[in-house]
Formats: sequence, structure tokens, C-alpha cells
Amino acid sequence: MGSKGLGLVLYGILSHQHAWEVFLGKVRLKDLLASKQTKVDLWDPKKRDSPKSNGYQRIINSRKANYFGDYLYDQENFSPSALYINIRDNQAKSVNDGLEEVYPQASLWKISIPSNVTMWVVDGQHRLSGLENILAWANDPNIELPLILTVGLTREQE
Repeated sequence: MGSKGLGLVLYGILSHQHAWEVFLGKVRLKDLLASKQTKVDLWDPKKRDSPKSNGYQRIINSRKANYFGDYLYDQENFSPSALYINIRDNQAKSVNDGLEEVYPQASLWKISIPSNVTMWVVDGQHRLSGLENILAWANDPNIELPLILTVGLTREQE
């Protein structure tokens, strides 16, 4: 999984829903992909009898993903849809230990995610895949994505 070095630094506004904490922020697409820390928990029909070892996300439809990437590559278009990423409970401590409130009046936090931490894509895997494809042939578009981040949910809670 790599070293415990710094993988990605984000800034997010902390919000609460009952006992749950949710960060709202943004991430530069190129930085997110360069970190190589995102993962999608894919469902495999061959493992349908093993729900504990099987994922829950649909296989990425490349046509759908490419359509979104092509759409957003056109500078006349934009997408306000947020990616939803979770740092699972087994790695939450390394993220929570590095949280730093930088502007209390707005509940703005600096979120340092070590390079050995996996960021699970709960929602947005098709968008992320399509945008990854355009970065392969585009001239470094400066695309930022809205981001919802939770830290500490289990796989089942995602």
C-alpha cells in the first residue's frame, strides 16, 4: 500500500448529521488521480454467494464513463455533482490524527490523507473513470470536483 508519506491534502467544511461527521470540499482531479489512492468496491457476479468478500458497486460502464469525460472536457459544460469518498474504519485513525481545524468560524479543516490510506469511491465511479480517460489525452485540464468525504464508516455503512 505504499509508505506512510503524505498522499493528499484536502480542505473541507465539517458538517454533522446526528452522530455522523461529513466533510464538504473540493479536489483537483489530477491530484486525486496522481495519488493512486482511490478504489471502487466492485460487485463480482462470480462471488454472489459470498457477500462478505463481494463488493457492492456496479462494474464501470466504459461507454457511460467516456460520455461523461467527453462532456466535461468541453469547456462550455460543467458538473456540480460531488464525488463521495469514504476512508474506512480500519484506516480512519491515521486520517483523524492528522486533522487540523484551520478556520474555526467556518469549521474549515485541513485533511491530510497519508499515501498508504485507501479512499473508497462510494458514489462517482463512472464520473471519475471518464475524467481519468480525458486526462490521458487532454492538455492537463484544471478540473476540480466537489467532494463529500466521510472518515470511519465501515464497508457495510457505505
